[in-house]
Amino acid sequence: MNIGIFGASINGLACALMLKQCGLNIEVFESSPSLMETDEVSLEALIWPQGVDVLHTILSHEQLLSVGDLISGMEVHNASGEYITQLPNDNTEPTRATSFVFDHQGLLQLLTNTLGDKQIHYGMNCKNVTQVNDKSLVHFDNGSTQAFDLGINADNLPSILDKLTSNETPSDTC
Repeated sequence: MNIGIFGASINGLACALMLKQCGLNIEVFESSPSLMETDEVSLEALIWPQGVDVLHTILSHEQLLSVGDLISGMEVHNASGEYITQLPNDNTEPTRATSFVFDHQGLLQLLTNTLGDKQIHYGMNCKNVTQVNDKSLVHFDNGSTQAFDLGINADNLPSILDKLTSNETPSDTC
């Protein structure tokens, strides 16, 4: 099965690694020209235990610690800055997933290195998508076309690909 993942976000790269572990052929397409210029510009990424569980299926605990830290808890404030509550985070069981705060670019780089840069194509803007038999043909603005059995939209921003993942009938634009 040939799978195209659109968006080299943390979610897109984690999805690609999980599918690759299952023996599937994947390629990741990112509209930004490089990893350092992706739309994900935050400095830190807070990932809750469920997300850390996913990351543990593709990365070791030591790898995660190389780009992040366990958090011991978090204060919650309302929009006015008033304290609401403290959320605990139990770090006493090393096998139990806990929340992490990551250096955002560090986690992206770790995922990219683990996946392999040859499977990520930067500067690839989707122009449109056509259906031919059981394949989706994705046409890029550089004139190239790729055929996929399955396309996954992992773009973190509203994009033309959202039209294909909605309940509406797919159109010829992505």
